[in-house]
Amino acid sequence: MIAPEREQFLQRLALFSDLDAGELRALAEVAQVVQFPTSALIFREGEAGDCAYVVVRGSVQVFAIDRNGDEVVLAQLKELRSAHLEKVPEVPRLRSERQLTNLRS
Repeated sequence: MIAPEREQFLQRLALFSDLDAGELRALAEVAQVVQFPTSALIFREGEAGDCAYVVVRGSVQVFAIDRNGDEVVLAQLKELRSAHLEKVPEVPRLRSERQLTNLRS
């Protein structure tokens, strides 16, 4: 996905609707497409957030660990519905995410 394609994709997300054309273009230029294999842990609850993810293709399971150490599924996110902006290093992630299907973000 080249920068103009990323820009068109990002335009469709409500999260970025307040960005002007120049800001959206700048975001698209620095955005990177990454792929995760099925069942890969994308990030873990408690880790510092240092990047943002937008699900382009596939689905993601959002879960937390309860007091007994069991996983509690909070949501299943699919393409175009997921944007995770947790880029605040001082604040730990509040949940974990795992790839359910072939993911491109």
